[in-house]
Amino acid sequence: MWGGNTIQEVDINEIKSIYDPAAKFYLCCEVPQSFIYFDNYSSCPVFYAPMSRERKAGLISKEEFEMKYRKQIKNPVCIDLVGYMRNLNQNIYLVTDV
Repeated sequence: MWGGNTIQEVDINEIKSIYDPAAKFYLCCEVPQSFIYFDNYSSCPVFYAPMSRERKAGLISKEEFEMKYRKQIKNPVCIDLVGYMRNLNQNIYLVTDV
């Protein structure tokens, strides 16, 4: 049975506009040094796309990035983590920078 939650993606620049103190935020991107962590924030390098710098620099297309990223997140660790997240009884935000 799934928990009573949603899993959503949010850009790191939009995170301040979300007021959901019961939510869990997984930081799936490079985080600026000035970023302030709260108890409900966790670093999540397993979802970080190593090619996101290339995408932001325009070196790879959006389609190529999405294809590579889909392949990357099909590993067993990612699959298990998503299963864990779905069983939490809180909203989940995957914070990205792409």
